[in-house]
Amino acid sequence: MDFGMIPKHILLIVWLIPILIGCVGGDRFTATAWSGVALDEKEELLYISTGNGKLKGFDADTGKQLAEFPSHGSKDDLGQFYSAPTVSGDWVFVASYQDKKSGCGPSDEQGKAPCGRIYGLKWIGEGDDRRLHREWVYPRTREHPVGGFIGSPAVAGNLLVVGSSDKKVYAINTAEDGKLEWVFDGAKDKIWSTPTIAEGVVYFGSLDHSLYAVDLNSGGELWSYPSDGAITSRPVVKDGILYFGSFDKHIYALDKNDGEKLFDFQGDDWFWADLVTDGELLYAGTLSGTVYGLNLSTLQEEWEYPTDVTGGIVAAPVIAGDQVGVFSDEGYFVFFNSDDGEDLWNSSIEEDDDVSFRASPVSYGDSVVVMKSNCSAHRLNWKVSSNRHNKFDWIEKVDLCE
Repeated sequence: MDFGMIPKHILLIVWLIPILIGCVGGDRFTATAWSGVALDEKEELLYISTGNGKLKGFDADTGKQLAEFPSHGSKDDLGQFYSAPTVSGDWVFVASYQDKKSGCGPSDEQGKAPCGRIYGLKWIGEGDDRRLHREWVYPRTREHPVGGFIGSPAVAGNLLVVGSSDKKVYAINTAEDGKLEWVFDGAKDKIWSTPTIAEGVVYFGSLDHSLYAVDLNSGGELWSYPSDGAITSRPVVKDGILYFGSFDKHIYALDKNDGEKLFDFQGDDWFWADLVTDGELLYAGTLSGTVYGLNLSTLQEEWEYPTDVTGGIVAAPVIAGDQVGVFSDEGYFVFFNSDDGEDLWNSSIEEDDDVSFRASPVSYGDSVVVMKSNCSAHRLNWKVSSNRHNKFDWIEKVDLCE
């Protein structure tokens, strides 16, 4: 990885991730930066994973907290959650990162070898007694450790697939108490990318600069494509084409069947955040704060939102109606017209200089829910008519680190 021209605040993220601390105190790049939000639209539930090792469930309409795992008062220490939970049917999955254990690996520069565990949760009980219950955990015992998890799990049928800091990808059978089905160990560096599963193939990127395609049933490698930079973003598959962003400042479009490069696009800085598409355009943000709307068929630029977004973009853009919202590493956000990139409204959090957005937001109805790095989550109305004075209208606030 070439660190020559990397912004200093992003270098801190890269070096500090293995030693990030919990929810309060210490450096501004705490574990809360890498927690996240997930939505269960059918049940109208929000799930938020926190930097102090909690998964909390909320009513998506009222914001009322309904449950947390581990339960309040529990002495269980799960470490930190760096990624968003994953919702699939009546399952909720969350993967942890704990740097207190040895014997996992690979060790970082401080000699720590982080461990990770994957939890499969379901709701049990009724009414006020309803709670999130652990159905299984992988690995089942500490005697068989695996590396810490940065990316979120992906699910296809009964298989859950997730990449790890130990350079491996694990496939877990969710219907058989978290039984390990296969392990892919062909990568040469950590895997922070959340996998994408399409038509029986798992696609993911690695810090070794390569994008991999492996068979969902066996974990066998089908092909790989080498870029010139680390890959942390989740791949996008659309109409037979796979798209991914790289730290080499490029977005690549590959034939999803054999990995042949079809075309690419060069931006002004690293592509760290996940790419997002509405089926018409591909939306991508860079660490310099530029946002691009790209034609899916050619990766030609349809529009560019200039580099006056304060702070780098490490959270994925969010599609909200006919708008796209982007939240930056320095507390700035903008909502713009998805067709032409027109700035519809924007603002920043001026009263709190030490707040940043690094977890990817979610959208439902007229609302966007976003998590801030100071242990709080907020819901806002994204409609221009509700924000005609370019004022960020917080509707509800949830404190995550009591």
